[in-house]
Amino acid sequence: MKKIIFTKKYPISLDTYSQEILLKNIFFISGKIFINLINDIIPLGINKKNFQVLKNIKYILKKIKFFIKNIIKTIIFLKNLDNYDKINIIYQNYFLKNTINYLTKICLEVFKLPKNIEIKIEAIAIKI
Repeated sequence: MKKIIFTKKYPISLDTYSQEILLKNIFFISGKIFINLINDIIPLGINKKNFQVLKNIKYILKKIKFFIKNIIKTIIFLKNLDNYDKINIIYQNYFLKNTINYLTKICLEVFKLPKNIEIKIEAIAIKI
């Protein structure tokens, strides 16, 4: 059974996609950005933005009783691949803190992201 998940705190998209989809025990999370879901603050600097995106994904997972440890794959879109080492350190620390395993990851440099943002992360989580 496919279920569309809508996170009220997340900015409503004008695009034609679902924020998240739950398909039985697999959770697909569309690309998330760095706006703080609690107070709408936009952090400064790629490290803080990356950390905020990961916190946003964790927040969304909690809404349906999933956890960071349930993530099996992420896709990271970066406007500037020169930031890869910086985001990778935050990423590694975040996942080591929240799970015992690393997951699969793709990191891509893109020419432009919507609203000229610097980082966007998609995730796939599974509950066994």
